[in-house]
Amino acid sequence: MEKGMENGEEKMGGAPPVDAGVRARRRESASWGFLLPILLLVAPPASVTLAQPTPAAAQHAKQQRHAPQGYGKATFGITLDQARALYPALTKAGATAAAYFRSPNLTRYWMTRVKVPGLTQDCSVEFRFWKDRLWSIVIFYGTNKTPDVLKYLEHTYGPPTVRSSEPTWTLGSASIVTSPGQMWYSFDDTEIGKDVQREFMEAVQHQHDRKAAAAAAPGPAATPTAVGRATPATTAP
Repeated sequence: MEKGMENGEEKMGGAPPVDAGVRARRRESASWGFLLPILLLVAPPASVTLAQPTPAAAQHAKQQRHAPQGYGKATFGITLDQARALYPALTKAGATAAAYFRSPNLTRYWMTRVKVPGLTQDCSVEFRFWKDRLWSIVIFYGTNKTPDVLKYLEHTYGPPTVRSSEPTWTLGSASIVTSPGQMWYSFDDTEIGKDVQREFMEAVQHQHDRKAAAAAAPGPAATPTAVGRATPATTAP
């Protein structure tokens, strides 16, 4: 692992020196909505139309493309115990905002003030485990400039598969999702992500069904009264 990462681990214990707006966006990114762009790359629902790859990306895809295998010494599929042995600074992160997707299968740990290869300013790095297997790495890049981050990703992994305001890379065994508005990007294992998406979509459907059932349920029956007269008072038995 790069020396910078090791130094970053030694500095764990506080949030990166960023303003309140950055911290607020980080808290927002922990919500269930954060999962959606990642999961759409695994297998988008039929009703969702994704932008077509650019010609440059299509040409580049014909070549052997390098896909991230995890982060640093931590490769996709390792257990939480294995990851913590590699990065002792990992501490437990909070739950996702959506109650119906606080799955016991999803575990989140992170570390702060980390020197990430290719970036000049400290970052926070989150490890997401699904059924105790490392599934996703999320880099919250804080005060690093988004153009510099995207330039680094393109230099390392080639042109994005979809070039848009939120570029994405689909690289076979893994994908890269970016969210410049919330200042993060992620590396996600494709195979593990399929199981995550299945449970996520089931949770969304269950929530939808519950709301639909509640809306369709009849209200309490009104007590019939004579026109112009109040309902007589009754005494409970």
